Order: sequence, then C-alpha cells, then structure tokens
Amino acid sequence: MPRRADLGSVLVLAGSEADLAAGAAEACRTLTRQGLRTVLLGSDAALLAAGADAAHTAYAEPLTPWFVEQIIARERPDVVLAGLGGSAARQVVRALCSAGVHEKYDVEFIGESGGEFSSAPMAPAPLGWREFDLQVLYDRHGGVQVLCIAERVDAAGAGALCTVTPPQTPTAPQLRRLTDLARATVRARPAGTGVLSVRIALGPDGRRPALVGPRPGDPWTVPPAVTADGRALGGLIARLALGESVAELGLAADRPGLVTVTVPRLGQGAGTVTARGATFRDSFNKALEQAVPAEGAAPWSGPAGDPAALLAALRVPAPDRIATVVRALVAGAEPADIARTSGIHPWFLTELSALRRTATDLGHARPLDQHVLLRAKREGFGDRRIAALSGLPEQVVRAVRHAIGLRPAHPATHTARTSVYMPDATLAPDAIGRTSITGPLGTTGRDRGVVVVLGPGAWAGEGADHSCREAALALRAAGWAPVLVASDPRTLSATRGAFERGYLEPLTAEAVLEVMAAERRAGAVDALLGQFGGAAAAALARELRDGGAPLSDLSAPVPDLVTGPEALGRALAGAGLRTAARRTAASLPEALAAAGELGYPVLVTFPHASGRPARSAVADAAGLTHLLHGCPADRPVLVERDLRACVELGVDALYDGQELVLASVYEFLDGDHGDAPVCALPPLSIGSGGVARLAGASARAARALGVRGALSVRFASAGDVLYVREVVPGTAHTAPFTTAATRVPLAQAGARVAMGAGLAALRAEGLLPPDGLRAAAATDERVFLRAGRDGTNGDGGALAAGPEFGTAYAKYLIGSHGSLPTKGRVGLRATGHDLRSLILPARRLTCYGFELFADGDTFGALRRAGVPVTALSGAGHPEPPVVRLLRAGQLDLVLSAPGPAGDRDEAAAVHAAAARQGVPCFTSVRSLSAVVQAIGAVLDDRIQVAPLHERDRHRSLWQPARTGHDLEEKR
Repeated sequence: MPRRADLGSVLVLAGSEADLAAGAAEACRTLTRQGLRTVLLGSDAALLAAGADAAHTAYAEPLTPWFVEQIIARERPDVVLAGLGGSAARQVVRALCSAGVHEKYDVEFIGESGGEFSSAPMAPAPLGWREFDLQVLYDRHGGVQVLCIAERVDAAGAGALCTVTPPQTPTAPQLRRLTDLARATVRARPAGTGVLSVRIALGPDGRRPALVGPRPGDPWTVPPAVTADGRALGGLIARLALGESVAELGLAADRPGLVTVTVPRLGQGAGTVTARGATFRDSFNKALEQAVPAEGAAPWSGPAGDPAALLAALRVPAPDRIATVVRALVAGAEPADIARTSGIHPWFLTELSALRRTATDLGHARPLDQHVLLRAKREGFGDRRIAALSGLPEQVVRAVRHAIGLRPAHPATHTARTSVYMPDATLAPDAIGRTSITGPLGTTGRDRGVVVVLGPGAWAGEGADHSCREAALALRAAGWAPVLVASDPRTLSATRGAFERGYLEPLTAEAVLEVMAAERRAGAVDALLGQFGGAAAAALARELRDGGAPLSDLSAPVPDLVTGPEALGRALAGAGLRTAARRTAASLPEALAAAGELGYPVLVTFPHASGRPARSAVADAAGLTHLLHGCPADRPVLVERDLRACVELGVDALYDGQELVLASVYEFLDGDHGDAPVCALPPLSIGSGGVARLAGASARAARALGVRGALSVRFASAGDVLYVREVVPGTAHTAPFTTAATRVPLAQAGARVAMGAGLAALRAEGLLPPDGLRAAAATDERVFLRAGRDGTNGDGGALAAGPEFGTAYAKYLIGSHGSLPTKGRVGLRATGHDLRSLILPARRLTCYGFELFADGDTFGALRRAGVPVTALSGAGHPEPPVVRLLRAGQLDLVLSAPGPAGDRDEAAAVHAAAARQGVPCFTSVRSLSAVVQAIGAVLDDRIQVAPLHERDRHRSLWQPARTGHDLEEKR
C-alpha cells in the first residue's frame, strides 16, 4: 500500500519520556525524506537542536492542549503524529478531540490508538515462572511482526531487571506459543499503528503461556525508541502512521548469532548497561563489568561473604538482585539453592557458575595459562579483570594475548559491530588468521581516512547522542569517514546514518585499542576523538595515547581532572585563575576533616547521587554527619567551599589553540543546586563587560589545559572575584541547549577544530558566525531556559523560550508541572538573609490575589513588612504544618528554603508531599521571584507560540508539488 497521497504536512508531537526524543527525531527525518513538510513540537533541547536537519519548523513549547491548538492554527498541518508523544500526547489528543479541534482545523490524528498510555510497572512473575518481553510492530490492516524477544533472567525481581536477547531457555515450540499469543494480543486491541511491548509469562512446565500485560482493556505501554537489541523504531512508527503496511517495511529477520544482555547499573541510581557478545557468558560478563562503579567491588573477586546471609537476601526482590547472585556464587552457594530461593532458571545459574570457575582458575594460574586465557576472553573477561584476578599487570596480560595471536573478531549486525572471541577459536599456529578476521569493513570512498569517535561510557541521554551525531555529520562533510564506538544501543540508534559504521563496545582502553587495530587493518586511521565521550573517555586519554592511539583533542592534564578534583586548581594556578577549594572524602571522618579545613558552610556533592540531591549545603559538623548517614563506604563525596552566594555562570566555547569563540553564556537561576537546576540564556546578571571577562578566563583555562575543540566552563562570580568551578573538555550536557538557542553547531565545529581547522577558517566556510562574540549576543531578542531532568546532567534537558524572562519561565513551569497557578494559597518557609529578599515577591503574590501562609521567622518578617500573611501553628502535631496543608489539598504553591543550617528532614517531607499532590515547590527565594514573573506573564496574557527555527526558505528543496486540495487555500 503506497503512502497516502493526500498529505502534505505533519505535526509531530514529541514526548518527554525516556528515549522518545530520539524516536521523534528519527520520525521527523523519515517524514521529511517522504516529501512532507514536517513541524516538530517538543521541549527536549537535544531534539530541538536536531530539528535543524530533521524538521522544517520546530517549536519549543509545552505539550498541552492550548499550545498544540495554537500551533495547529498557525501551521495548519494535514495530520498530527502523536505516536511518539507518550502519555502527555495521549491526553492532549483526547482533550482536543473532545473540544472538536480536529473538525475546526480539518486535521487528523494518526499514529495512536484507543486506550491510554502507561509506564506503570507490571507485577513480577511467581517463583519458577519465566517472563518474556516481545516488541511487536503492527499496522491498521492487521499486519503484525515480532521484532524482538527479550527474556528476563530474574523474572521475580523488581525494577530494572537483567534481560537477554534472544531468549536462551525456551524451546522452539515454546517460542512459537509466545509469538502466537503476542500477535493475538495486538490484533485484539483497537485499530491503530505503532509498536507494542507485550509481556508473557511461561509456567514451570513450559506449556502454559500467560499474558502478563497489556491485557484487553489495560493501558498501552509507552513505545520505546529502540528494541532491546538496538533497532531504531521512530522511522518505522512514522511510516506505519502514513499508511504503509508491516510487510512493505521490508524488515528482514535479523539472526546475527550474537547475544545482547542488559543489567541494572549497580549503586549508581537508575539506568541500565547493555553489552553484546558471542554467548550469554560473554555478553553478561561485559555488561556486569560496566555496571559496577569504578570505586565499587569488582565482579568475581573481593570478599566472599556469608552464603546463608546472601541466600536470605535473595528472597527479597530488588533491582540489583543479579549482583547478589554473583556474590552468592563467589561465596560458594550452590546454584540449586539459589534457583530455589530466587526462582531464576537453572540454566542461567549454570552459566554464571561457569564464569565463577573461570575466575577461580585465573586466580590459580601461575604463570598465566594460555588455554585459561582463551577461555576467559571467550567469556567476556577484560584484560584488566584478568590482570586483577591473576595478580599480573594489565600490560603483561595484553602482551601475552597479542603474542599468541588472540585478537577479537568484529562481526556485524543490523546495528553495529561487536568484538567477540569466537567459540571455535584455537591457539593453533594460524590463530591470528582465525581470531582476528573482522569481516570486510569496506572502503569508505572518501578522500581522507577514518576518524574514530568515542561515545559516552554509559548512556547519558539524548544530549550526548546528539553531539556524537553532529560531529559525524561535520566529519563526513569534510571528507573523513567517521566511525563510532558506543557502549549503548540507544546511542547507535540515535546516530544511525551519520557514521560509516559503529561498534557496540564497553568504553575501555582495551576495547578502543582493538577497534583501532581492526580499522587500521582495513585502511588509514587519521585520528581518535574523545571529547564527545564525557568523563569516561577523558579518563582513558593517557592510556590510549600510551597504546599508540592518535588522540587529537584530549591533552595530558585532562585525565587528572576526572580522577582527582583537586587537580583543577593545580592546573589553573599558573594561568592566574582561582578555583573553589575542594577535597575528596571517602569516609565521614575524612569529610569532617575536609570541612573543618575549608570552613563551614560547605557544599557536598555525591558523584553517583541516588535517592538524594546531587549537591547539598551544610552549615556545621552535625549537619554533615546527618547528610552522610547511610552513605556507602565505597562511594566518595566531594566537599568544597560554599559559593552559593555567588552568581553561577557557564559558557560553552570553542578553542583552536590560538583563538576562543563563545557560543553561549548562561546563568543558573538557583546556583546549580536542586533536582532540576534552571539556567537562562542570555544571563540576567551581567552585561557585555562581564561576557568579555568570562571569555578571557575561558581562553586562559583552555590554554592551560591544552584543550582543542569544544569546552564548557562553569564560573562563580562574587563581585570582582571570579572562581572557576569546573572545566569540561568537549561538549557538555548544555551543548544541545546552546545549539538550539544560538544555532551555533557546537559539536560540528568542535569536531572540525579537533581535526586541525582554525576558527577563522570555519567562519569563512559559514559554519560559525562572522563575529566571534555574535553567537553569545544573538539571543538578545529572546530568552531561553534549560532545566535538567531529575538531577541528571547528561541529557539534553528541557528547553523553553520567550520574548522575555517571565514568558519563558511560565512555559517552563507549565511544561514541567502541567499548569501554573494564578490564584490560590501559598506556603512560605525561609531563613536568614532570605527573609529580606522574600518580602518583595510575597507582596507581589498578594497583589495577584494569593493568600499567604507562614510560620516562625518567616511569618514575623512578612508581618513586620506589612505583607498580609496567615500564621501556621505546628503545636501538638508530629508533622510540619505545610505538609498537613499539602495533604489536605489546601496549597497551590510552596517555597521551602531551609538554608544550610535548616531542618533537612522537614524540607524533604515538604518536597515529597508537594510532589505527591502535584504542587510546584521551590527551594530558593530567587526561584520564587522568577515564579512571580511567570505568573505575571500569564495574567497579562503575554504567552504566545513562536517557532524556534524555520526552514521554509528551503521549501523548494524539500517539498514537492502538492496533490489534492491546495495548501494555501487550507491556510
């Protein structure tokens, strides 16, 4: 069935759920290639930065019915693709249909079907049952294709579980029962198109498949951007929505013979790690090695523990229970006992027991036995782990491996190449030929050689993926053949089509050097770029350079910045730059000593924050002791002098060794603290003189560190004193925000500079603005805001824009909270110097008609200033009065700013209660002042929609002649 010929334009709604931004960008590219004029609505900065080449017009607006209707009225699309908008898009479509918007504007909603979206977790399976997730592609005519089947290794666990693709334990008849039930489930749903994840459980006898979800009438699940084995879905969803059938997509069944395993990231908050190998043992071991934090206990080694205690722990489902299984095996627990306790299939425990035996043999091999080494490499043990288990230096292990010709093969799949030590490899004299053949990589057909680009060490969100994609596009345009090394299939999916080829590998020196060797056997390798791989790539810089890799953009001092926070001060001292005094503490006594040396108040940063703010201020030793209570002993923290009274600023810049160009200058509205720090571009507190001062300091920092390419610098400004808080060589998490706001292709220019191009040459090409500071001033007519999601700093973040600050902040609040109250009740709590600053925004709130409630010093300060306020009483009640009002639904807005010496337990309770009630809660008086400006913008009716960028001037290149009704007549 051909694509519908009556369509000329489409509005794509992009959701904020994980992975949906990457899927929406791929859908826009697919629709544009189909000849449609594509309009994009989203708030993710990485998605909007990609919109320059993915869509004709992009809007950075909240995904609400009012904003979507305004864009429909302005753009008049033929259809609205809601299939990649997640739960918010579903609610918007339902509201617009109820209001008759589709009839009013003659627009059709496609790519979605009956029922509601849901991301609620399904209940774990009973002990002894196996669970399988089947990702099914379906069209409106009943066509169905099962794309991927993932087996849950720990079906009775909880949270982010360990999965393997393809399934390892079911027989062929059992697989047929699973796929038949999945197809029947999809066909029983209301008509529609897209991707559905179906979970099916298989009883102990293997004969009774049972549907876990979604059952008939249950909510739909949010469609993912990629399958479990890395196949991109955004473009497929778009093509199905346009009327193509599943059969017309031409998706051949992929049977690469490789195994993909995903495990939860252990002790580092939410997230997963994915690895691919020749066998389950190979891929599981690779994934487990990446899942353990660098300072944590290494897999298959360390203290054994008590088998009985570990077996007892396995009775409780937990997200990281697979790590407890590994520790139990190391401690000597029997696989049969683990199977009875946990319900994990005995086949998996047999495989894990084999890994434990190999680890034990490595520990007993003196000298290193070549056959044990071969077995270890087949089973996914890295050189570093083998060295730790055998007591040898890693360089010796690598030398032995190379001497016997033990090199990995790199077979290709539909998504990427992966290093494997083939099961039939031997140590015969021709072993080099049998184990190192990668298969034909093919000629690039380009004037220049290969440039290998390192992706992030762990999936860091769409922001890092966007930077990798942009770098590849710039390298291709300049004649190089870019090759990507990525540790997650989502990065490979998001960059599909930009790189000549990709490798799914853990970001280790061994893996990168083996990729370099494979590429060199196929042709010339001109350079290795690490600036897009974040801290993980920077930490490898010295080791890669020692291994002979032509690393062109990360200098010798860079690894020290990652491994030792104090190194920044030493590196910048010669450049005349000040840094905030800081110390690393691995225990509470060390943290107390560091704080005593620096002087209270201090800031404490948790590098792997989980269940706590990423950065907290403490006023005394008691507060520090309370904050670190229960913190894991193997998780060091960073203690630094509190600079929260300073103005927090940041710049994204480019440096070519001689000249520095500022791409953006932004200011953090609440420092860089809290769960979602918000920054504004252009900055609110400095002018052109301050911008020039930041440019000079950034140039000195880049020169001192030997950076070549992109860099991000964080500053704290206190009057005439400027502190350097952080220097990130390469594209930081703000890069997509900078690109979307200023239209300066930061990642593209960074890649070109790293390959030797000067900034003057890039200006002559038109890649950069003619004036070096023009980019930073190009946003004078609009204000852009970025907020990181859930405290993460690796994603693109949410973006909002407006003609002035109040409008932009109102859009941000509406997008993050769903609405912005313009009347009602406000609970206030502040301390110390904040009390004076609170008077003005509190008075403005009363002018807007809000009723204020406060207690203690806050009530007294407002009453003395003549601000109408009602006193709150907490006498005789165990919980704070603000929490009681929140529980009763009697507050619409909350300020909870306890200060460094405040009651953190009370502040945490207020935050939790506000989150449960969906009430906006702010942590500083400065944030409340921004809210007041946003409320004023709403009340004054200053909220309007406007495109972030338009490519309509290229319409003759992108849009063919229309058929059917005339587009201009419809407008």
